[in-house]
Amino acid sequence: MTRQNSFLAVAGIVLVLLLPTLLSAQIIDQKAIVAKGAQVEKLGDGYSFTEGPAVDREGNVYFTDQPNNKIFKWSAGTGKITLFTD
Repeated sequence: MTRQNSFLAVAGIVLVLLLPTLLSAQIIDQKAIVAKGAQVEKLGDGYSFTEGPAVDREGNVYFTDQPNNKIFKWSAGTGKITLFTD
């Protein structure tokens, strides 16, 4: 058995063992947009029309307030929203 075949066999076994856990982590109600038990929290307001979002490696979230030509940043570290660029 080659090294690649050994790796594939082990990966297959791990996948079979983890599959029940992976499936149970999925949202069961396909119509729901928020996972059961999750709490929705309003982080900000006063924007005209937001879109995005984009996330960086640190978990910070960037989104635009398009009519006002601004990009905001939600900081994963502080939870605060600041103007990123205008």
